[in-house]
Amino acid sequence: MENKNNNQNQTPNQAPRPAQFQAPRPPYQSNRPNQFNQQQQNKNRNDFLMNERIRFPELRVISSTGEQLGIMKTYEALRLAKDEDLDLVVISPNQKPPIAKILDYGKYKFEKEKHEKEQKKKTKNQNALKELKLTPRIDPHDLEVKIRKINEWLEEGNKVRIVIAMRGREIQHTEISIELLQNILKETSEHGKSDRTPAIKQEGKSFSIQLVPLVALIP
Repeated sequence: MENKNNNQNQTPNQAPRPAQFQAPRPPYQSNRPNQFNQQQQNKNRNDFLMNERIRFPELRVISSTGEQLGIMKTYEALRLAKDEDLDLVVISPNQKPPIAKILDYGKYKFEKEKHEKEQKKKTKNQNALKELKLTPRIDPHDLEVKIRKINEWLEEGNKVRIVIAMRGREIQHTEISIELLQNILKETSEHGKSDRTPAIKQEGKSFSIQLVPLVALIP
């Protein structure tokens, strides 16, 4: 009897529990749209919005010579483009219906990128300040070269600041520096004008003028 009870109290051998499988956490994903990817997709979509990739059922078509062909089915416009061995490119996708033109896409893209670069360069240079430092004893030929450079800067839409720095005994003859700046104002009057009154300003041991381009003054 005692042996039976002892057998009942004994804990049977149990196999170890297998480790629970834990799936790796998925990477964090934001619900906010990726602006860069969206812009890149839009850019790519616009680059390839041409020929068989056009999904609009109808278009307002412009011929390769600039003639308005009116609204027509896309497949008809594609046929016209193929007859001229050219491309059909959507140039205004947001219009209703979208506007497409028959043209040489390679040439069109090159000219468009060139125009965008020129506009970007023009915007960057607009109202940029160029500075030129001279001495009262500048050689007349060197002065002519400097004046041509000033006029070039003004034509490009830049502001120009000219400084005459005086040293030693030159400080006792300020009239030389003033006369030099007055001459520069006269020689550049067709391209720019002073933006302050009086035009010549003394700053310690130097005199300066600042010019703005006349093209910037035209509304």
